[in-house]
Amino acid sequence: MAPAISFAIPTDKVKLDERSKIAVFNGTFSPPHLRHHEHVEKILESGEADYVLIIPNDVTPHKPFAISSEIRLKLLMAAYRDHPRVLIPHSTDLGFPISKKVRNYLNHKFQDLHWLGVLGKDSLQNKWAVLGAYSQGVQKWLLLTPDEGDQQEMPKTLGAKPLERIYSPTDHDIHSKDIREAAAQGDLLRLEEFVFPSVAKEILAHSMYKRPDPKPKFKDYLRSCKNILTRYLK
Repeated sequence: MAPAISFAIPTDKVKLDERSKIAVFNGTFSPPHLRHHEHVEKILESGEADYVLIIPNDVTPHKPFAISSEIRLKLLMAAYRDHPRVLIPHSTDLGFPISKKVRNYLNHKFQDLHWLGVLGKDSLQNKWAVLGAYSQGVQKWLLLTPDEGDQQEMPKTLGAKPLERIYSPTDHDIHSKDIREAAAQGDLLRLEEFVFPSVAKEILAHSMYKRPDPKPKFKDYLRSCKNILTRYLK
C-alpha cells in the first residue's frame, strides 16, 4: 500500500528562488498512479531538477474520451498534498495549451527559471514528439528509462537541447484495466495497490473509472484534432 501524502503546491502559492530548475512532466494522468510517482521521485533524486511540475494534458487527441482535465487536476492535487517539491497548476483556465500557459505564468512571477522537459523512452521513436521538441522552450530534456541495465545508445540532444537519461525502474506493473476492475468492484484496498489512498477514495466517491472508455472511431480523432486547432486559433 502506498504511503499517504497530502496537497501539492499549487502554482499560485509557490515561492521560487531565482534560477530554480523545474522539470515539466506532461501526461494524461487518467488517473495519476504509483508508476507516475516513481518517475517523479527519480527525477527529483537525480539532482537535475529542484521541482517537478505535473501538468494534465488539456486535450488528449489519442484519448478523446479521457476524463476532463479539471477532474484529473483534482486527482493530482489529492495525490500530492504537501509534497514540498511537486507543483500542480492552480487552474485549467490559464489558457491553451495549458503547459505553455503555466510556464508563462511562472516566468512572469519569478526570475531566470530553468525549464526541463520530461520524456518516456518510447518518445524517441515518435517522429512527432521529436519534431515537437524544437518548440517546447526547455533548456534540457530528461529521458526516463525503466531498465537500469539499458545501455542503448541515444542521441546527445533532442530539439537542439541536451538530453540526459534518468533510470526509473519500477516495482509497480500498472495497467488501466486493473484500476478499472478495482473501481468497478468498489474494492478500496485493491485500488490502493495502484494509486494513492487519497486518489482511490476520490475515484470511488465519484464513481470514476468503472468502465473502459469507448473505443474511439476515426471521426472521434478528427473531432479532437479540430477542437485543438480551434483552440489554437482563438
